[in-house]
Amino acid sequence: MPKLSKEKLKKYRALDRDMWDWANKEVQVEVQRWMDQGWCIDPIAINERQHRGFFQSPFRENTEDTDIVFLGIPMEMGAIGRSGSAGAARAVRERSLVNFGPHNHVTNQLPFGQCSVIDAGDVDWSHLSHETQLNDVYEKVLNITQSGAYPLSVGGEHTSTYSVMKALSEAHGGEAFGLVHIDGHADTMGPYEGQRVNDGSCLRYAVIDGYVDPERTVQIGIRGRVANAGVWDFSYESGMTVIPPEEIDEKGMGYVIDKVKEIVGMDKAYFTLDVDGIDASEMMGTNCPEQWGVSSRDTRKLIHACHDLNMIGADLMCYNPAFDPTGYSGLISTALLWELFCMLCTTKERANGKKNPTNWR
Repeated sequence: MPKLSKEKLKKYRALDRDMWDWANKEVQVEVQRWMDQGWCIDPIAINERQHRGFFQSPFRENTEDTDIVFLGIPMEMGAIGRSGSAGAARAVRERSLVNFGPHNHVTNQLPFGQCSVIDAGDVDWSHLSHETQLNDVYEKVLNITQSGAYPLSVGGEHTSTYSVMKALSEAHGGEAFGLVHIDGHADTMGPYEGQRVNDGSCLRYAVIDGYVDPERTVQIGIRGRVANAGVWDFSYESGMTVIPPEEIDEKGMGYVIDKVKEIVGMDKAYFTLDVDGIDASEMMGTNCPEQWGVSSRDTRKLIHACHDLNMIGADLMCYNPAFDPTGYSGLISTALLWELFCMLCTTKERANGKKNPTNWR
């Protein structure tokens, strides 16, 4: 092969700069600010650093002047399937410390430069009873949302989404929100063995109690053993838009995105992602894996599209590290949480009308 000419070598060698000498000086200055406060780009050195919240966000209880609050919800009270999801928040938090950020190359974001972000830790249980845990989540999220922050929760049993929606609604003057819901199951069945709000009924009662508007709700990926057996009649009868995976295969993700924007509109909305909505080939590490689901790539496309909507909170639920020996499902869960994080930073910055960067000190 011919040698490179002297002119080309001169051109290429002129591009040889220090690792931290970036062409985008605005990004370089912002990331350097993070690093001066203890954020670390080196995945090896992270174990020696103090910032061990989600994606290296600072751990704090005080939500004053905070925009986005990460919250772990280690709830595991009765999901039909497999135990172990109580460890989801801890596992995803640990995974998020390495190889995520500082920049989202698709949306061109520096999320910590957009919004003030903290990790409020995990919900502490005052008692192990079903009703008490639901109330513990509600009170924790109410404290977050009354300060004006957007909650981003990680769990854990999907039951907790009911309490999150209850707290959000109260903090926003009793509003009922639109909902984007990815799941293998509609979670709108009736009470089960005396439990009104449970892992399979949380969204039915979020509607009945006035926290979710079913006519502004889109459920994506619904399938499973009882999808058409009447267990989730409430979804259809209340006016929810249900899009099973077969419809996605036929019409494409572009159709789903258009339908979400049409149905949810620009009023306030919430995004709940139960990871068993993702096909079992990618997501065996969950309470109730289901085949024929949505791909993680299509899930990401939908999250990107929701940057255009008025999202005021989100959660990622039902990851189960006990059934994830390779860590693959955890990697996908964490990557999708990163996208939800970036989405909320976009919507919160737009609501604020300005940037409010994170400070770790």
